[in-house]
This record gives sequence, C-alpha cells and structure tokens, in this order.
Amino acid sequence: MTDPQTTDFEKTKLEVARYELGYRRDKQWNIFSWIATILIAVISGVAALSNRFGDIDNIQKAAMSIGILIITIYSVVWIHSNMDAEIKSRNRIHTYFNEKEGGILGNPRSFWPGYNPTIIVLFFGAVTVIWEKDLVCLFSTICLRN
Repeated sequence: MTDPQTTDFEKTKLEVARYELGYRRDKQWNIFSWIATILIAVISGVAALSNRFGDIDNIQKAAMSIGILIITIYSVVWIHSNMDAEIKSRNRIHTYFNEKEGGILGNPRSFWPGYNPTIIVLFFGAVTVIWEKDLVCLFSTICLRN
C-alpha cells in the first residue's frame, strides 16, 4: 500500500513541474515578442526615416547596430536559459509518468525555425536596413570591378 503523504508529495512535485513548464513557455514567448517587436520597429523606423530624411550618419548606424546586437544576444541567451529550465521541468513530468524521452511533451529545441533562429534573422534584417545604402555601394563596387 502506498503512503498517502508520499502520494501527496509526488502530486505536489508534479504540479510544481507543470507550473514551471507553463511559466517557462510563457516567458520564452514574452521575450521573443519583446525582441521581435523591437527589431521590426528598427527595420520599419529606419526604412521610413532614411527614405524621408536621407541617410543616417555612420556613427549613428554603428551605435544602433551595437545596441541591437546587445539586446539580440541578451534575448537569445535569455530564451536559451528558459528552454533549459523548460527541459528540466519536462523531464520531471516524464519521470512522474515513467515516459521515455519525446513522450507527450515535445522538446522545445526540436521546433524549426524556433525563437532564436527567427530572432537572428530579424537581427540581420535590421542591420541590413541600417546599412542598406552602404551595402548597395559596396556590392555595386564589387560587381562593377568584375
């Protein structure tokens, strides 16, 4: 016969793991939506302003690029950390139900493209828009030489 206290304790551990799993998934989504909004705003804002007011100074471009690089790295690391915590919670739930790896709860890193690759694509899109005119000049010079 099972001890009622042990059963209650196991149920409590399961509830904590379920809460942690939901919390980590929500946290990842919030981080992703935060950084994606910022990067899309940079893309839109720079495109609109450069079309209306002309090119931005290189110092400003460099400062913007460094700033978005820092917040991009920060968000990717933050999401990665939350994925690690999600995997630990997921594994606790699998253990509770004696499931093998890949049971009812999927691996957060198996989804393609996923949060982090999408963030990186948006980062490169933002940097490309910031340096667009310089890149066009660079590529046209290279193309004219050939």
